[in-house]
Amino acid sequence: MALLEAIEPGNFGGANTKLMKEVTEVSRLFIRFCDGCLLHMSDNYLSDDRLILDPEEVELPNTPSRDDVAVPFFTE
Repeated sequence: MALLEAIEPGNFGGANTKLMKEVTEVSRLFIRFCDGCLLHMSDNYLSDDRLILDPEEVELPNTPSRDDVAVPFFTE
């Protein structure tokens, strides 16, 4: 509550919206950074040509739709 009050005093909904927007943006940037690190490591330690690793496409049967998967916002 103190964090939300510091973001936008007296407006819990507005502060929460701003906080979630900022967290989402930072998460997106962090994922892009991690993706770049993984690509760099694979280039340095495996090969510049990822196809040389002979990847194999696999089918996973009976996977749920992403619309059917729910991750709770808060977990214990």
